Amino acid sequence: LLAAALGLTLGFASCGGAASPKDLNNAGETALQSMDYDGAKASYEEALAALGDDTASADYKTAKLGIIECLAHLNADACVAEFRALAAGGSLEARDYSFIGGLLAGANSVSAGIEIAGDGIKAFPGNGSLDNVLKSLAEKAKTSGNAKDMGALSGLGYL
Repeated sequence: LLAAALGLTLGFASCGGAASPKDLNNAGETALQSMDYDGAKASYEEALAALGDDTASADYKTAKLGIIECLAHLNADACVAEFRALAAGGSLEARDYSFIGGLLAGANSVSAGIEIAGDGIKAFPGNGSLDNVLKSLAEKAKTSGNAKDMGALSGLGYL
């Protein structure tokens, strides 16, 4: 089976050369679905390398958000830093904040989830999806009793 997979990989490489950013993003998505966060992150990083300076490409945003999704499971602080760097470019939508904030909540990275969802609700006031994520994070903060998290949520009007 390994020999067949290797042969298939070599066959693709010889036919088309280097993988396209779209192919690399697809490989990252497949790895994400298998919860192979390190492998997915590597595929998304390869997609970014293949794109070079083409930050206007849809594949760029896909790769960046893919890396951020991986980091939500691997390193919450790095996830927040990468997300904020991408957000500074102004290309994100409320659903991006909601999705990553929700992932962080699901991974029990409550503080990081509050940071992302809090940034989102400030950028998109009244967004129902972000409101739901922040309510979920508020429940987790109440359960944990983390004073810093509860203070941050209180400042956002969620406690």
